Amino acid sequence: MASIGLPLPRRPFRFSLQHLSHWTALALLLVLVVWPVALILLNSFQLARPGQAPTYSLDAWRVALSDPALLRSVSNTVQMVVARQAIAFPVAILIAWVLARTDVPGSQWLEFLFWIAFFLPALPVTLGWILLLDPEYGLINQLFTLLPFMGKSTFNIYSFWGIVWAHLAGGTIAIKVMLLTPAFRNMDASLEEASRVAGASTLGTLRRVVIPVMTPILTVTLLLSIIHSMQSFDPRLTFPLLRIQHSDLCPDPSGTAAVPGRYSSQ
Repeated sequence: MASIGLPLPRRPFRFSLQHLSHWTALALLLVLVVWPVALILLNSFQLARPGQAPTYSLDAWRVALSDPALLRSVSNTVQMVVARQAIAFPVAILIAWVLARTDVPGSQWLEFLFWIAFFLPALPVTLGWILLLDPEYGLINQLFTLLPFMGKSTFNIYSFWGIVWAHLAGGTIAIKVMLLTPAFRNMDASLEEASRVAGASTLGTLRRVVIPVMTPILTVTLLLSIIHSMQSFDPRLTFPLLRIQHSDLCPDPSGTAAVPGRYSSQ
């Protein structure tokens, strides 16, 4: 017997305080975020000095995109971001999953330590790693020189991977663990139980069940981390300034500091 589906009646729209709050939040977002970005983009085409009639042209963009130093800076920044995220993202996923979904001893204290690592000031942390890994006077390098099979300057904090390590040991991994641990903790445990009943191993469950389910929060965390990596500046400015007396080893790691040179190969 065929059934006839009747259309559901439409509810009349009623304006409420909730709608007002939503539209107010959207208007504030447009004013505080979209409008300044639009002004920056518009003013990038303006060539007139303050007080003069505005004139617009592509000359500023043409000069910027034809500058080899700027292109090298962009390349250095992209390399730094890719290296940091390629290492930090899988490590943070594993740590967050262990803290949230296993009974590892001291998990709450470990999670609290990641919070502390994130809120530590960047400049003192950078100076601490310089004292440890400076090729001339670093404490760790001095200890390694006592070994007969190790040469001088085993580690160089001013090299590309030295700067990557300083970021990883700072807030790059910590911020991801802070964001991912609550998400893993709130995940439905029945999914993992079903995977284990089906015969999957622990790592197989993590790879085939947990990570696909957590893809939205993982994507958001990765995007936030990339944006934070693009604007992270303190360590990459501190290293060249403190190494300026050694011009052959002084890099311009972020591409934004006005210090000539290249990454050290050590």
